[in-house]
Amino acid sequence: TRRLLRGLRAGFTVEQFTEDLLEHQLTGRLLRYDPKTKQVSRIADGFSFLNGVALGPDQTWGAAAEMGAYRLWKIFVKGPDAGKKVLFTDSLPGFPDNVKYSKERRVFWVAIGSPRNPLVDDLAGKPWVRSLIPKLPKAVQPAPERHGYALAIGEDGKPVESLQHRAPDSYSPVASVLERDGWLYLGSFRVGGVARVKL
Repeated sequence: TRRLLRGLRAGFTVEQFTEDLLEHQLTGRLLRYDPKTKQVSRIADGFSFLNGVALGPDQTWGAAAEMGAYRLWKIFVKGPDAGKKVLFTDSLPGFPDNVKYSKERRVFWVAIGSPRNPLVDDLAGKPWVRSLIPKLPKAVQPAPERHGYALAIGEDGKPVESLQHRAPDSYSPVASVLERDGWLYLGSFRVGGVARVKL
């Protein structure tokens, strides 16, 4: 089977995701890797920090999270529309991370790493100021809010459920959401262990 990969902008490591977000370049892309031929091909490009991607119900298209622009794209990976991208959900309430499709509910679970930050939004049209932020001491840089957040988006691109826990001890940032047998399993790149929430 073919695997879908996401491209990282050259020059940034995974640990430098904040710098990549603030730079706001449209260098994100969705790639296809064929293990038989060992060839990589581009499916779609022109994204600001493309992050999670999950194939939909018929495997011909996937929902992909554009973290830098707070939106999801429907990207066709097979058939006559392969490579076509259509806006799926716009103006998400936070930074979308990984995406997982649930066959049980027929929804895409989107991990929201942090709610939107008004300061980051205000600097959207000021690339020079944005480029200075990573050079500041970490203590004065905009920090993600402690806010556990999982969002379910239907196959039509409309929100179905919004599960949130805003507290200093919340399991956050949520980086992945997986539904199985009536439970949600949450993963994080900062918090140890896996959280489990009954639906």
